[in-house]
Amino acid sequence: MAKKKSTLSNIIFGHFDEPPWPSFVKPLPSELFTSWLLRLSRSHLVRYYTFCSSYFNGIEFWDRDLDKFLPTGIKDIILKKSILKSEDIDQMRLVSFQPNLFVTDIANRSPWFTPFSVYSLKHGSKHRTALTVCPSCLKKDGAMPYFRKSWRLSIKTVCVECGTELIDVCPECEMPINHLIAEKGRRSQTPIFPVTCCWKCLSNLSEVVPIPAKAKALEMQQFFDTIIETGYDARHGLQYAHLYFLVLRKILSLLNKHGNPQLDTLQRELSRAANVEFIVPKNSRANSFETLSVSNRANLLYKAYWLLEEWPERFRELRAMAGLRSKIFVNDFPDIPYWFKTEVDYNRVVYSRWRNDFSESYSSFAELARWRVSKIRRREENDGDKQDQITR
Repeated sequence: MAKKKSTLSNIIFGHFDEPPWPSFVKPLPSELFTSWLLRLSRSHLVRYYTFCSSYFNGIEFWDRDLDKFLPTGIKDIILKKSILKSEDIDQMRLVSFQPNLFVTDIANRSPWFTPFSVYSLKHGSKHRTALTVCPSCLKKDGAMPYFRKSWRLSIKTVCVECGTELIDVCPECEMPINHLIAEKGRRSQTPIFPVTCCWKCLSNLSEVVPIPAKAKALEMQQFFDTIIETGYDARHGLQYAHLYFLVLRKILSLLNKHGNPQLDTLQRELSRAANVEFIVPKNSRANSFETLSVSNRANLLYKAYWLLEEWPERFRELRAMAGLRSKIFVNDFPDIPYWFKTEVDYNRVVYSRWRNDFSESYSSFAELARWRVSKIRRREENDGDKQDQITR
């Protein structure tokens, strides 16, 4: 076998299987994979589609959500032509939120991620949502703006670091934000405009005046961010974080469902109790939580968060007002967490006692449940008055 000629190029790049990319960019903290790939193509002064089709020839990439589903062939090429390791690539992908946010195979189910692809903006498509961004973060990035992977999360509605609301549409043209198609219809132009430009009107999203987030929204987001990072939920007996998100998702599905009178009562009473605007839900099958606008998601999220915050008192009270049976909480919920199932089973016991012992005294189970809640409230108020007297 002929020995390689000892040149400066061979000395520097000798450990590569093939010539590396001449203009490499390093992934930035918490960067989204497609954001890094876009910056990589821009560093070579070529369009995103041109760069990917040149190096990933024969591999499907244009109609795929590469942040979720990354073909092995693309990953292998990146490893060969860059200094990145496999774990560096995985850290930019949405699978890095596993198992703290979810434990299911991301290929089978895609919980908590907004739909995002070049086809999500087609006319007539129900998936009009794309990416949420923080204009303040993009502005602070200066000459090297990039998109964070947490902005793909449907439970990310505000930026805790900047204290501002996230946006999911361009304020100028009101089109969804999608950084992958910014060069669409501009084949003859060199992509020299910033990656923060709107794909439709080229308005710079980093120049958008941010809207300050409400304190309760920041508190909620801080809680979500913390348990995703730590993997534990201390509010419900130091449970694994993904168990909390399973229950949160179940509550959200009920709040986003219409056609059930009792659920309608729960939705309205919860909106009133949490002091949040009531939004009439659409068909949850055609409009899943991930496809809603960021403002609608924030509305539903805070109500579900508020309901679970003081567990189980608020849950019991709102259930009693709506007269909801246990069946609605356990249907289509095979992996129901123990701490939630215990409360649901507790209500089943109360219901059976009503049928056996109180059916003549109370006209309905809901009436008995409301009486039990009021009894607990009176007891708490009396205990509070006694404590005040002692302290005086």
